[in-house]
Amino acid sequence: MENFFSFNRFAKYFAYDLRNARNAYGMTLLVLGLLPVIMFLFFKVVSWIFLIGGRDVDLTGVARAMAVCIAYIVVMLGSPAAIFGKVTDRRYGSSYLLVPASTFEKWLSMMLILCILVPVVLCALLFACDTLLCWFFPNSYGQPVYRLISVNPFNVPIVEDFDIMSINVAYPFIVSWISSVLFMALGALVFKRAKVAKTFFVSTMLGIITSVLLINTDLISMMADAGAQTVGYVNTLINVYSWGLIVILAAAIYFRLRTIKL
Repeated sequence: MENFFSFNRFAKYFAYDLRNARNAYGMTLLVLGLLPVIMFLFFKVVSWIFLIGGRDVDLTGVARAMAVCIAYIVVMLGSPAAIFGKVTDRRYGSSYLLVPASTFEKWLSMMLILCILVPVVLCALLFACDTLLCWFFPNSYGQPVYRLISVNPFNVPIVEDFDIMSINVAYPFIVSWISSVLFMALGALVFKRAKVAKTFFVSTMLGIITSVLLINTDLISMMADAGAQTVGYVNTLINVYSWGLIVILAAAIYFRLRTIKL
């Protein structure tokens, strides 16, 4: 058991992994966290150009939405390769293999950093940036996000035909982040060059194949015509598929870490 997991050894390794992650991706994450400021200033300049031309155009809402989307996508696609992609490099990988930690501890540290720490830090930076912009530019920027979101994102009430339903809006984003970032991490451990491009290409091909299969089975029209019970079954099936995919990807990353040879 000591060889498999030791809390003291894992704590030291996790601190070591955090330092490496900060050095490898900390500055990039900070810049992406400041993206609301960059996008706000850029679109303000564009608005002023339109104003000079005699048209009053307010692009603040577009800037806020684009900043969040760009930061989310870039970090999700790029952080795994930037933080852990060097494991397949001969020089860095040799020292990585010699670090006194078990494969499970290295795997657990990777899961915590990519699935929890990176998105939490990104969200904290984006929210802090958004709030500061609201304080300094209250008239032009508007209210902060936490005031615009007047409902619990984990339980959004929807009224349809006098029936009240609740939708977990945050859940799809969380599941999508975990599955996507694990897929990119697996690609970063498999490919030695052009990690992001090759992994993204494979992901796109798999997405096209899945879409073709769903269209051929006519699942969308079946859900539209089905009753609430059938929709519930389909929803359960999608959840099982999503979390099954996450488990498979996590297991594949673990066995890839066990079998790395330089």
